[in-house]
Amino acid sequence: CGEIAPCLHQNHVFAVRPNADYLDSSFLSALSGSEYGRNYFLSCAKRSTNLASINSSQLKTFPVLLPRLDEQKRISEVLAIWDAAIATTDNFLANSRRQKQILAIRLLRAKAHWVNSVFGEVFEISNQKAAQVAANAYQVRGSVPIVDQGKQFITGYTDDDSVVVEPPIIVFGDHTRVVKW
Repeated sequence: CGEIAPCLHQNHVFAVRPNADYLDSSFLSALSGSEYGRNYFLSCAKRSTNLASINSSQLKTFPVLLPRLDEQKRISEVLAIWDAAIATTDNFLANSRRQKQILAIRLLRAKAHWVNSVFGEVFEISNQKAAQVAANAYQVRGSVPIVDQGKQFITGYTDDDSVVVEPPIIVFGDHTRVVKW
């Protein structure tokens, strides 16, 4: 199973072993996970509330782009270099977030000259039901980004300009305790 050995896969996963004479496994992984691959799989997937699934017939008819094997390997190597750079950047960002948390703890300790106020006295709740977009209407692309209480900052898009809320605002997730601004 790729880089995890030994491993076991469950019934909702297809284990695929490419023919090494024609297809590099890293190239297939990149191709199937690319916009090209996602578009194909989403176009034939059956969808339920939080799940999109395909069957083995749909998987077998995936139109695999096949450059020469040496070119597949070069493409995979370039993508691997970028993956490593992204991982390094992610580690740097994680460290930066930890440093910011430590700094915030130090900077936001109450000082003697600070005024103590109740939250409701210094802000207004501006929920607008008319400005909400149903989760099943979220789009992959659109002119207006959607910020909700999920963990991701932007969870989808819409083209409906009537739902735009002018900043500055802070979004507090009432179920997830996620804060976005």
